[in-house]
Amino acid sequence: MFREFIENSEWSRWLFLVLGALAATSFLKLLIHVGSRRIAVLKKTHAWVLFIWIFSLLARSVSHQITQEKSFQVLIVATVAFQILVWGFYLLKMWHEQVLDKKMSENPSASAALVLLYRVAQGMFVSIVVLMSLSNMGVDIGALLAGLGVGGIAVALAAQNILGDLLASLSIVLDKPFMVGDQIVSKDVRGTIESIGIKTTRIRSLTGEQVVVSNKDLLESRVQNYKRLLERRVTKKIGVVYGTLPVLLSQIPKWIEQVIASKEKVRFERCHLVDYGASSLDFELVFYIEDSDYRVYMDTQQTILLEILKKFSDEKVEFAFPTQSVWVRTVPNASV
Repeated sequence: MFREFIENSEWSRWLFLVLGALAATSFLKLLIHVGSRRIAVLKKTHAWVLFIWIFSLLARSVSHQITQEKSFQVLIVATVAFQILVWGFYLLKMWHEQVLDKKMSENPSASAALVLLYRVAQGMFVSIVVLMSLSNMGVDIGALLAGLGVGGIAVALAAQNILGDLLASLSIVLDKPFMVGDQIVSKDVRGTIESIGIKTTRIRSLTGEQVVVSNKDLLESRVQNYKRLLERRVTKKIGVVYGTLPVLLSQIPKWIEQVIASKEKVRFERCHLVDYGASSLDFELVFYIEDSDYRVYMDTQQTILLEILKKFSDEKVEFAFPTQSVWVRTVPNASV
């Protein structure tokens, strides 16, 4: 019986076809094993998928008719789609582990938005692969896409506020205008970010209460992030009395510069006589405190102002304050 099977040219060709496909599959699997050391996704290639691909290519040399069979084409498209899904999910998993997990560790409150982003990416990937597979199987997906488009528009219109907050949440996570722990000012809200959710951001205000703000509203407003402040610019007006001698006036900028230069993390910018005020000679002082901490800023500013006050006291230079001089002129009684 085996001899008759071998002598049957049709069956023998199919036998050699299967054996050839198995041999080619084994060889390709070996190459993929070597190549997967550099391209990790290759190790997710299934041997049985390779066998079907190679078998379908070799089958054309035996019988072109069988490759035109609907069931055969569906099998090939299904195996291709399956393998693409396996590769895609592996790449998405790597993206999750290497990128999203890092973002989650940096910003734990954004975990919900990042997980949602991951699930959306998975869903979109599966949808694209399924639609392309159906199209290659001969299914008219035009009507399906039109229906999905109309349905998607209806859903988007019904849930536009929720979708707006969702997209704003993803924008906050990816663009990072602020993070948990940052002190921000937005419109009339000033406080520290406590959590960033899918729809809202919770802020602990300076007065103690928690303020819940829509992500969409927060991004549409101007946000000042004081946590990312690198240095603080300080501008002060100093007024001295008009009776101060010109020689002392010329020394005031140098005295102030010496006071500021003696402080750490403080950079002197300038100090000039800028105006003849109504009751004072006005100097403008500008310096930078190279620290974002508000307490450091206040402590340093206080120290500088106290030392300037002491220096002026030592040099007998008086600070001006609003005064007016009234001259009374006596007019002799005029005869009527």
